Amino acid sequence: MSIETHVKGILFLSFFMANCCLSAAIPIQTEDLGIHSFSTSNNTSRSIVKYEKTKVERLLQYNKDSACLYIENLLRRASFLYDTVLLTEAFYLKGIAFYMDASFDTAAVFFSKSAQLASCKRCPDQRAAIYSKTSENLFLTDQSEEATEYLGKAWEISERNNDYETRVRILITLARQLDRLGLSNQYLSFIRLLRMNYLPWVKDSLLRVQICQLNAVQLSRAGKHKLARACASEVFKSMAKNSSSYLSLNVGRTLSLLCYYEGDKVKAYNVLKEAGEIAMNDKFFLEASYIYNLAAHFLQQDGEPQQALIYQRKVMQLRERVGFRMPLMSAYINYAIALQKAGRPDSIPFYLEKALGLANQCHYLPEQKRASEELAKYYQGRGEFKRGLVYLKNANYFENQIVRRLSNDQKKMLASKIVSRGTEEEIYGLQSKIQANFWLIVLVGFVGGLLIIAFFLAIENRKRESNLHLLEVKRKILIANLSPNFIFNSLVAIKNIIRAGRNEEAARYLSSFARLIRVIMVSPQVDFHSLDKELSVLENYFQLQQIWLEERLTYETQVPEEMLGNRMVIPPFFCHPVIEQIIFLAQSKKDMHIHALISFAHKEKMINQEIRLELKGSMDFFHEIIKQPKLKKTIELTMQRLDILNKGLDHHHKARFSLTSQPGTEISIITIALNFPV
Repeated sequence: MSIETHVKGILFLSFFMANCCLSAAIPIQTEDLGIHSFSTSNNTSRSIVKYEKTKVERLLQYNKDSACLYIENLLRRASFLYDTVLLTEAFYLKGIAFYMDASFDTAAVFFSKSAQLASCKRCPDQRAAIYSKTSENLFLTDQSEEATEYLGKAWEISERNNDYETRVRILITLARQLDRLGLSNQYLSFIRLLRMNYLPWVKDSLLRVQICQLNAVQLSRAGKHKLARACASEVFKSMAKNSSSYLSLNVGRTLSLLCYYEGDKVKAYNVLKEAGEIAMNDKFFLEASYIYNLAAHFLQQDGEPQQALIYQRKVMQLRERVGFRMPLMSAYINYAIALQKAGRPDSIPFYLEKALGLANQCHYLPEQKRASEELAKYYQGRGEFKRGLVYLKNANYFENQIVRRLSNDQKKMLASKIVSRGTEEEIYGLQSKIQANFWLIVLVGFVGGLLIIAFFLAIENRKRESNLHLLEVKRKILIANLSPNFIFNSLVAIKNIIRAGRNEEAARYLSSFARLIRVIMVSPQVDFHSLDKELSVLENYFQLQQIWLEERLTYETQVPEEMLGNRMVIPPFFCHPVIEQIIFLAQSKKDMHIHALISFAHKEKMINQEIRLELKGSMDFFHEIIKQPKLKKTIELTMQRLDILNKGLDHHHKARFSLTSQPGTEISIITIALNFPV
């Protein structure tokens, strides 16, 4: 089949999907094919594309139906004018509309069609930009392999043309994907690379704003407020060259985040209030909903649930007015959460069921999981444990699907040519320029080659030894976590509850046991998880211990409210092997009573996790526990895990683990502490 016939076939299929009753044989301007075309000039076409893109962006913020109708008309006009540039952009915009409506498969088709049309033209600058934008949206629609392929093509074009701005677009796309996949170290390297190596050379004001925004928010979260303010000032300088009101609203949200992290909450609220008024006046309803949603989040953090509920209601109304399903799902769930915190639970299941229904229609796993979790909490709080258990099982299923998908995407990202070849050379500075005569170059190259081979073999050997050591440590950690005594005692206790006829209580404990075992199995493979999840897992563990130890074990938690719901992360189940060993050794003494105090604190850019075990019994038995060889081996294993963990952290901020004991006549205290950098 000829190339011309192939291109016509692609256009016909695309027009059919767009419901455009057009002819299949539409000539496309392309020097590659040598086909005559009646297209307008490149300059005229690009100005039209810029105008139409701005128009569609405004309509996407205003109303879904209006935006989709306008894009359909744009497709018809582009096909009538035989304008491939405009047609390419129209397909891309149609993909955006489907993505916002949570029709991910259809969106991916239109993004791919847009990129295929761009590849038919000898316009490297436009083709690379479209490849980059297409890959960003394909990542969001879970088309990772195709997205990586388009990024590779865009990078090759940028290297041939020495195009720094296209490289920046690619790196921004990769950084956002790495952040979405939880690869925090790679994400930080990318945005640091953008700030240090590319920002001085980028002239495009929009790209400069994006680079500075990414760095400003990250630096502010890390507590580096001066550097964050420097990036923010660079944002405003670049904004002076771009008059987009939509961009100014997005920057307003970034500025409010910086003010909030700095502690200037009044200014943060004022910035959001002003941005919300501008967005409503300019009819940017979707952006206004994001502004009000951020304001509601701030108010909930500050303990004002009634005001937060008012803003969440505005968010829901605005998103219902716009009509796109993806932001609407989130609005329903956030409104239900706001109702719960405001003490108005009657309407909660109505909005959560609406959100779950939309998410099920779209097969959108994150919102399916969120809605199911909130419904499970709601029904468990009302004492309807059977219904709550059903939703909890659904939430666990969706969470497993998300984790499996993110794990696959992480592997694809880390194995992609863009990450391994293009950016690492610039991050670590491995490029060199040899300026010498020919024979000197040959000699230096030969000697250097031998040294590099020797160095590479040494590094590979060290990596292999390190990986073997890491696997051995992970195996030992898993064995230490999966204590046979704990598993046996928990199952026996649950069995006794079932025999007693307390089926609902047994189902709840069995669900907690399954969730705990799953976390234990996954913990050696996962470097970090959220502080909320760590607290939930520890509570599950002590609840299960209480089933068979009964009044011999009590526990309590102390966590500041500002730390809950935050993006703070901590190594999973780090202190658990030591706790398990101490409890196992102490439970053999029938008159021994254990009281556990779980506390978290945030001081000097460190998360302090402390588990204080108060043992009421004889001092002699306390000394026997401390001197046990199994406990000493468990502490040594924990220290090995700490050393491995610290290798991946900044050398200025290292994690610390400590175990201290205070013997007493009646009460002896063992304190297990982990200090981890934020």
